[in-house]
Amino acid sequence: MAQSRLLIALLTLLNVVYFHAESVAVGANSGWKASREQAEALMKRRPDISYQAEKLIVGFEQEELSRGAHISRQEKAGRESWFFLLERPEGFDFAARFEWPGGTNRAWTWRCRPGAHTEGELALVTTVAPVDHEKQTAAYRRTEFLSYFYPNVRRGFVEVRPLMTSFQWLVKARGDLRDWSGYDLLWVDIRCDAALVELRLALEDNLLEPPVMRTYKIPAGEWVTLELDLKEAVRVRGLDLARITNFWLMGRPSVRTTVRIDNIRIVKRGVPAPNELLRDNSPMAVSIIRPKRPEVPSIPSAVKPDRTVIKLAKAVVVARGSVVPFGWVSAYDNRLIFVAYSAEEKARATYTDDGGSNWKQLPEPTIRNLDHGTARGCAVDELGDGIAVSSGPGCAGLGNPSPRQHLTKYTFTGNSWEARFPAILDSDIRHCGSNASVVRLRGGPFKGRLWASWGQVGREHAIGVHVKFSDDDGRTWIPWGKGAALPGSYAGEWSNGTYGYPETVVSPYKEHIACFWRHKRQCGVKWSVYDGSDWSAPAEISPVTLDDFDGAYRATMSAITKGDREIFFTATGLNTVLRWDGKSWHSEPVRVEDGGMLSLAGDVVMLFTSGKVNRRWKGVRWQRRTILRCYRRLPSGRWEGPVELTPEFTMDEYRSLAGFSVPPYAPENFIPLVWSDYDDGTVKLLKVPVPQTLSKGR
Repeated sequence: MAQSRLLIALLTLLNVVYFHAESVAVGANSGWKASREQAEALMKRRPDISYQAEKLIVGFEQEELSRGAHISRQEKAGRESWFFLLERPEGFDFAARFEWPGGTNRAWTWRCRPGAHTEGELALVTTVAPVDHEKQTAAYRRTEFLSYFYPNVRRGFVEVRPLMTSFQWLVKARGDLRDWSGYDLLWVDIRCDAALVELRLALEDNLLEPPVMRTYKIPAGEWVTLELDLKEAVRVRGLDLARITNFWLMGRPSVRTTVRIDNIRIVKRGVPAPNELLRDNSPMAVSIIRPKRPEVPSIPSAVKPDRTVIKLAKAVVVARGSVVPFGWVSAYDNRLIFVAYSAEEKARATYTDDGGSNWKQLPEPTIRNLDHGTARGCAVDELGDGIAVSSGPGCAGLGNPSPRQHLTKYTFTGNSWEARFPAILDSDIRHCGSNASVVRLRGGPFKGRLWASWGQVGREHAIGVHVKFSDDDGRTWIPWGKGAALPGSYAGEWSNGTYGYPETVVSPYKEHIACFWRHKRQCGVKWSVYDGSDWSAPAEISPVTLDDFDGAYRATMSAITKGDREIFFTATGLNTVLRWDGKSWHSEPVRVEDGGMLSLAGDVVMLFTSGKVNRRWKGVRWQRRTILRCYRRLPSGRWEGPVELTPEFTMDEYRSLAGFSVPPYAPENFIPLVWSDYDDGTVKLLKVPVPQTLSKGR
């Protein structure tokens, strides 16, 4: 007994010594690197001092999978379960449901069958078909980084086929298996029946982006064991072994073949392997080359903006369509104005170079699923650049990381707008995305940097906010830290739904950014500030919730920054504007109904409103009578208005998203306002002069 205790003590001491001898260097891709203190904290995770040299994670046996939580023996809708264990003539199926309490549609299925196996009596059996991605066209700009870490798995252009994933199961059913501390290696037994298969094994903790990815060549007709070095992943990538969240396998064979997967376990170094071990000895480090300073599109010096004083005139018709659920407006000067809108279930873009008399169509953004797979889009700066974000073209089903968030940028060139072939904003999102906010920093050492935020369902099936930045004008997006998740932004540890994402907005603050969000139930408006290394603790700035809404996951949120630290904010449900003076939040002396949209023209703050949006469910689209009004903040802090900008009309509205839009930043002499006139089915534009003396009434 004394010898056993001495052996345990020595092993534990060696583990700690090994941990201290290593360093953590992560995030060449993201700019994040663990400090010495963070590295030591990560390495000092409680070592597993059990006697086991190996620990089974999943062996695909019925008795083993029955032990998890939230498992039902019947596949039916309801609240009873998240997983189905279903008997079959041979073996059984183990499936994860899509979301609760919906139907019986599945996120994935493990088909556990008898036959060749290495543990127990069964193995997971799947069939993988070949891919010929060279004959297919990607809907986005391909990069080596995306093709390696986030290969496309569905939607026409396919690079690999998904074989299995632990998404939901490891977190929800077997949380006791998430702590891999004290183990050195991950082993997975694989057999391919008919042909050589290129196989990828991915592993992630609760934060790390991109995942740890290893590639193997699997021979036909024999069992082999894949090995992933966990300690190397900790050392090089900062993988947190105590918070393992998901692992998944993808394959690419030359011909259709059956693959058997069994005995996924973690082991300590030195344990003998019964099969041939396959290793990927390529470096685990991730590297992305970033520009030394943020890039900003240049406008030819010969271009001189026309920002002469204008008068309030009649609105002009832009096109047939609506600015909800997709659409925004931006302007460079009196003549050059851009409008994005939706028509016939498609997204459109157009511009005028003569102030609105004639409109010219631009290439459409890459978009699919306007309802819950596409953000409304937004102007990002006062020069008129704008961005459309859609996860529809990259939809890969629930839980599969893939190049989902397609970002189409419209860049002002001096006499028009150029539509850039889509880049990928994010591949970590695990389902559709229906909102995104993007803004460019206007000053400071990072002038020109683009920041983006969005709400999503993440790798742990929880809904929260993610934030990334780009220093190459939107071509490459980098997580703010080890991952993109904003600390403290998650609604809870688990979400029963996968569509109720929080609306978010980002606004410049000092040298960096502030982010605002609000979840759909029992949550006020919160904000957090990024200081260049980390985020401040989330704080509530308004207790107003969306609890009285039926289907309001498209509620409006608006923020602008005057100078480098004075922020103005409003949102659906608020009856005023909130102002941050650099030290604290205050309610402005202006009364409105349901927030509205803020715009900054030069140094003039303006607020545009359309009255109270609908709360009750009437389908995804409805209409209401309204008058568009605006307010102006004077240098004294007093607000003037409202001014009625339109007669009463019927406005198009979509899931509580009011059918009008103004840019957050506009030319100093006017703010472009667009709205959807339901009666005649058109998008209309009004140039609202700034500055102006406001008086009540039209």
